Amino acid sequence: MTKIIKSILILVLLTSLGGVMAKSGAWFTDQEKVLGNSVSTGTVDIAVDGNNAATVGVGYSLVDLKPSQHGYINEIVSNVGTNPLNLYKSAGLFVESEVLQSEPKCVEIDGTWDGKTCTGGTLPTDLASRINYDLRVELYNGDPQTAKLVWWETIYLDSDAKKLSDLGKVYLGMVPSGWSMKVMQSYHMPSQEGTLDNKYQGEKLTFDMTFDAQQLTNTLALENKYLSDTDVSHHVWNLGGISDGIDGSVSYDVRDKAFNYTGTSEGVSGDYTMIAWDNSAKGYSWNWNDSADAIILAHVTGGVGFSGSVDINRNLTNTKLWLVPGNFGTVGAVYGSVLPWNPTQTLFDTGLIDYYDADI
Repeated sequence: MTKIIKSILILVLLTSLGGVMAKSGAWFTDQEKVLGNSVSTGTVDIAVDGNNAATVGVGYSLVDLKPSQHGYINEIVSNVGTNPLNLYKSAGLFVESEVLQSEPKCVEIDGTWDGKTCTGGTLPTDLASRINYDLRVELYNGDPQTAKLVWWETIYLDSDAKKLSDLGKVYLGMVPSGWSMKVMQSYHMPSQEGTLDNKYQGEKLTFDMTFDAQQLTNTLALENKYLSDTDVSHHVWNLGGISDGIDGSVSYDVRDKAFNYTGTSEGVSGDYTMIAWDNSAKGYSWNWNDSADAIILAHVTGGVGFSGSVDINRNLTNTKLWLVPGNFGTVGAVYGSVLPWNPTQTLFDTGLIDYYDADI
């Protein structure tokens, strides 16, 4: 009987202890703390011609522009922030007014000229749509007065007949931290037959130019050089220049453990190789004979979509990314030879890229 009672007491005690252990979670444990963690952000900030104000109050003036003549405005946009950025430009708020009168203008607008002034008639309001807008950008590793010209892009030629009034938000390219972009603009008023241009005598057109800087994003437009053997043939494909239908785009993860990408190509077919040409170690010279430094990212078929991932175990800094016709080398390896020059079929970058390996 005593043994039975003892057994019952032991069973009750163990059951009670088990309930306590289950409730308190009394397992083997250990705890370590990692102190001083942080997440920090950089800055995206630009200055125009050395002015870092949100609004630059004094603009540029093209005085006495006549039909068939060109006027030029060059601006320097500097990346004074800590992050690389994508730069865009737009024009708007067009206001046209009459500042001078003349007899031939008065006649052309069906007014009445009394020898000194014009009364009546219909003043023009479309001068912005008469002006061709040409645009070229040059990227410098620092101050354009002293630094090296690294990359350039002609976005609009005069022959494209891009009108000032139709200028939307134009992508100019990527500007690394501490670098500058020279934005070179031409304004040309093509002449018309007869006396039609007389109505624009004495007109003044004012407008605002806006530069937008955005955090470096993961999509790059690609374009061929549709006029072979010339640099001025290189146009941004989806923003207004003449296109021959050969173009594409690549999206990628700016920071990840591998270079993950998706892309499209139009107007081309056959074997293509996607290469990244990081020539930062040689001062961004990108001499053609140095194209042996190119890294093979993928083998793709032109004319269709593609995607994939390659671990290149390195960062890419201010790097060109191209789709080159042909099948070259092993994915992930350095090409090791000079790439063939085929400007009308190669899809070139319209802005440099950065990629940061998250494992480094």
